[in-house]
Amino acid sequence: MAAIVAAAAAVALVLGALVVVLDRIGVPPRLLLGVTAAIGVLCVALAGLSGGTMRLPAYLTSGRTLTGASAGLALAIVTPVTTVWPETLVSAAGLLLFTLAIAPSVRAAGAVSVPTFVQARYGGRSLRFLAALLVAPSALVLGAISLTQAADALAFALPLSRTTALALCAAVIVPPLAAAGAGGFVRGAMVAAIAAGFAAGVVLGLSVWAGTVRLGLDALTDVRGLAAGRAAALATTMLALPHLACVAAAASGPRQARESAVWAVIGCLVFGLGLASIPPGEPGPPMLFAAVAGAVLRVLAPLAVATALIGAAGLALGYDLPGRRDRLRVSTSRRFAQARLAMIVMGIAAPWLASALPGLLARGREFAEAALVAGVLPLVLLTLARRAAGPGAGATALIAGLGSAALAYDPRVWGPAGPLAPYAVVGLALGLAAGVAMSFIAPSARPLPSADDASL
Repeated sequence: MAAIVAAAAAVALVLGALVVVLDRIGVPPRLLLGVTAAIGVLCVALAGLSGGTMRLPAYLTSGRTLTGASAGLALAIVTPVTTVWPETLVSAAGLLLFTLAIAPSVRAAGAVSVPTFVQARYGGRSLRFLAALLVAPSALVLGAISLTQAADALAFALPLSRTTALALCAAVIVPPLAAAGAGGFVRGAMVAAIAAGFAAGVVLGLSVWAGTVRLGLDALTDVRGLAAGRAAALATTMLALPHLACVAAAASGPRQARESAVWAVIGCLVFGLGLASIPPGEPGPPMLFAAVAGAVLRVLAPLAVATALIGAAGLALGYDLPGRRDRLRVSTSRRFAQARLAMIVMGIAAPWLASALPGLLARGREFAEAALVAGVLPLVLLTLARRAAGPGAGATALIAGLGSAALAYDPRVWGPAGPLAPYAVVGLALGLAAGVAMSFIAPSARPLPSADDASL
C-alpha cells in the first residue's frame, strides 16, 4: 500500500507540473480543466486495476493490508461531502463515530461487508439475507447519485453531455470493480485521496492568499441553519453507509481500523473546505491553478464515493444474497464468478438509472438512506449495545425500525409528512430499543463467531 501512496503523490506532482507547462504554452483554461481532470480519473482507474486478483478473499477484502493512515484516507474520500460547511462538520462527526465504534468491530469479526457482519454476530442466514436486500438497492441508488455528481463535474471540465460523461465514468469504474472487487475501489480511493488532498491544499492555499476564504473559528463553529433533526439524520446516515464497512474490512486489524479515525476526520474536513473554496467560473492566474485543482477535486471525490457504493451493492448482490452454500455443490470459482458478474451488473445499472430515471433517484435517495438508517443500522448497533443479542433480537430491531419509521412517516397517521430522514432516526431509536428489550427476554447463549472470508 505504500507503493500506492507514493504513486498517488507522484501523480499529484506531475499534474501540478503539467498545469504549469500547459498554461505557459497558451492552452485555454477550459481545456486545462478537462485534461487535468481526465488524467486524474485515468490514474484512479489504473490504480484500481492494479489490484486485480484471482483469490476470492483478496477480492473481498483487498488483502487486508490497509494501515491506520491508509484506511483513514480511504474512508475520508468515500465519505459524501457537500459544499455546505455545517453538513460537512456533521458528516465528519458521523465518520468519527463510525471509525471508533463500528469499524473495529467489523474488522474483529472478520466480516467483508455489513451483511456478513450481521451473520457473524447473530448467526442466522435470514438476517444476512434481509440486510443484503436492504443494502443492495440502497447502495445502488446512492451510488448512482454520486456518479451523477461526478459525471456533471466531468462534463463541465471536458466539456461533454451528461450522457457521455456518465458512460465514461461507467467505463472507468466497471473494469476495476470486476477485476479487483473491494481492492478496486480501495486502491482507487487511496489514489483519489492523495490527488484530491493535494488539489484541496492548492485550492485552500490560493484562496487564503487571495483573501477569498478565512479559516477562522467562525467557519468551524457555524452550524446555524442546520436543524437538529437534519443533523441527527446526517450523522446516523454516515454510520449506516455500507461501503464504509467494506473499506474498514480492508484494514490490517481492529487497531488499525480504530487508528484511522484521526486521518478520516482530517481528510473529510479538508475535502469539504476545499470543495467550498473552489473559485467560480474560469478565473485567470494565479487563481487558475485553484480552478484546475478544484476541477480534479470535484470529479475525484464523488467518483470515489460512487465506485465504493456500487462496489458495496455488487458485493451484496453477488456475494451476500446467495449466502453460504455447500462447497461440494458450489465451487469457489463459481462464487467468484457470481461476485464479478454482480459488480458488472451494478456498474452498468448505476449510470442507466442516472440517465434514464433521474426523477426516481431524486426521491429514491431519501428512501435509500431511511432503509439503511432504520433497517440496517439497528442491527449493527445492537451488537455493540448487547453482545447477548440473538437472531430474534436482531429481527425485532429490523422490523421495529423499519415499521416505526414507515408509521411515523405515513401522512394518514400524523398528517402531511416532511423530509423522510428525521423519521428514519425515530425508527433507529425505536428499533434499537425493541432489539435491546428482546435481547433480555430471549438472550443468545451461543458464542460470537468470526466470519470466514472464503465460506460465508
